[in-house]
Amino acid sequence: MERTGSLPIAGYILQAKFEGSAGFEVEPNDTAPKATALPGTDVVIGGNHAIGTDSDYFAITVPAGKSLRAEIVEGNAETCESDDVDSFLTLFDASGLALGGDDDSGRGFCSLIDGTGSSPADDYAHNLAAGTYYLLVEAAPSAQAPGDTTGQFIYNLAITLR
Repeated sequence: MERTGSLPIAGYILQAKFEGSAGFEVEPNDTAPKATALPGTDVVIGGNHAIGTDSDYFAITVPAGKSLRAEIVEGNAETCESDDVDSFLTLFDASGLALGGDDDSGRGFCSLIDGTGSSPADDYAHNLAAGTYYLLVEAAPSAQAPGDTTGQFIYNLAITLR
C-alpha cells in the first residue's frame, strides 16, 4: 500500500548500491587545509567524534555537473534512530565559503545533505562546478554543551556523487 495505506502500488523498483570503504579519518583534520581526502564517488569513511567540540573536515573532488549526497550514519552501538548521535554537516567551496548545512534531515538527529535528483532537497549541493569541496562534521550546536553525550559519537560519513 502507498503511504496513506488506502491505494495499492502497482509496482516499484528498488535500486541498491554498496559504497566502498575509504577507511577512517586522519587526525588532525580540524581545519580545511588538514582535511582528510576522500577518494572516489561512492564511499563511506569512519570517524570518531569523541569530544563534543571536535571538528572533522573532509575534502571531496567533484567533477563538473555532479551533485553531492552526504549522510552521517552510525558507526558503533549508538544509532541515529535512538537520537544518540546529534551531528551537523556543512558544505564549503574551495575558498571556504559555506554553501549550506544540515542538522537533522537524516534519520533521527543525524545529518543529511542531498543535492541529487531532479528536485534536490539541497540546491546548494546540486550541479556543482568542478573543484574541491569540503564537508565539516560537527556535533549539532545544541549537543556541544558540557555533559551532553549526543555530541560524542562514532560515525560513518557516506558520500555519493551523481
